[in-house]
Amino acid sequence: MENGYTDRSPSPHRPAAPQQHREGDHSDLGGGPRGTQSIHTTGYDEAYSLPTEESHKLSVRTQQIIAYESRAGNSADPLGGSYLVERLTDELEERAWDLMKAIEERGGFIQCYKDGWVEKRINEARYRYADGIESSQLTVVGVNKFVDEEEDVRINIFRHGKTCRQKE
Repeated sequence: MENGYTDRSPSPHRPAAPQQHREGDHSDLGGGPRGTQSIHTTGYDEAYSLPTEESHKLSVRTQQIIAYESRAGNSADPLGGSYLVERLTDELEERAWDLMKAIEERGGFIQCYKDGWVEKRINEARYRYADGIESSQLTVVGVNKFVDEEEDVRINIFRHGKTCRQKE
């Protein structure tokens, strides 16, 4: 199975980071439950030529995200009998009901918001997430696993064009 960010037709844009694959193209992730034995993630520039090192690295990072962040490989047959999906769905449903009960017991969402309870819960979740990353209990490819220490990170900052600056 071969998937990629492009459909093999030239595209003027390219993904800046593997995180874009987390939210965009999930066709690679769908291959595992369908019984695919091998997945090749096509580089974003393969419509033009052989993939560059940067494009190839992004493809590898995409596969690492699928393997390590989704934890799809932790089950021999993720959708076999739908046990895994059903268990995860039941767990999510139970946690959602528990949260709704807690909100109701505190006088409803508006009251919880006014009391600062909602903000406190969000901040606690942010802390647990950051702590999980820092302690490596939660894998984030490129952040705490498969980190390229020699990579020179460049962030392109938006700059107004000359005409816009002159108007200011």
